[in-house]
Amino acid sequence: MVLPRKVPGIVCGATPGAQDLVERQVAATGSSQGRSIDRIAERTGARNGVEKLRNLSSSLSEIMEPQREVCQVLHT
Repeated sequence: MVLPRKVPGIVCGATPGAQDLVERQVAATGSSQGRSIDRIAERTGARNGVEKLRNLSSSLSEIMEPQREVCQVLHT
């Protein structure tokens, strides 16, 4: 089976559920990259490296950018 290059909902090879877990872990207060990777591995059994974590975080940041200002204003 050949999958299309862009699968809806998949970002940097991560499903929406995995994206949510990564977003929450990276956003956690005091969560370093190493701790984020360890915590994600504990929860999912999948061990990813710093490069994948950075790429996913960067992609998710770009996706969320249009909502950033509104959310910051509403929650300050």
